[in-house]
Amino acid sequence: MQLIGGITFNKEIKFLGVFILLVSLAITIAACDTGNGIVDEIVDENEGRTYEDIDFDYISQYQSYFSEERINSNQDERNEIPNSTILMLKTRNKKLGKMQIIDNTSKAKMEFRFTIYSEDGSISISSDSSFVSGTFNYDLENDSEGSPGDFWWEHTEHHFGGEPGDPIYLSPRNGALFYVY
Repeated sequence: MQLIGGITFNKEIKFLGVFILLVSLAITIAACDTGNGIVDEIVDENEGRTYEDIDFDYISQYQSYFSEERINSNQDERNEIPNSTILMLKTRNKKLGKMQIIDNTSKAKMEFRFTIYSEDGSISISSDSSFVSGTFNYDLENDSEGSPGDFWWEHTEHHFGGEPGDPIYLSPRNGALFYVY
């Protein structure tokens, strides 16, 4: 027997404690594998969701993740929004929406589709194919390049002091917010 903190332990009690810990861990892992509900708290819920599956109510649940941080759009390993990436968003006028990158392989332009919702959840405007040119702002609510925009496809190599190969970003503008889903 050993005296630890005023309590005596023997080898059998230590073994029993370790055994209970291991069984608890095994049960937790098994519960995650069987899909009985515990997995929802551990695994990302968006797995398997397509652009079409995402609606106004679903986007509403993700608003706390939206950010004004710019998103790397380089055509290399740093790219956070390669082709098929879905983004959730809030426009500069506070309308919720979604956007999916169709073609982000050219520095000259990026192709995407988007849907913007009205406050009641109905579709306000939608496009299956829109383009933004490098260094331009894009206004999602009017489906057009120009100011004021909801995002800027920012080519930092064209800024004062920028150099070829400097990053390209999708930069939220004028209070718009984005979340890479």
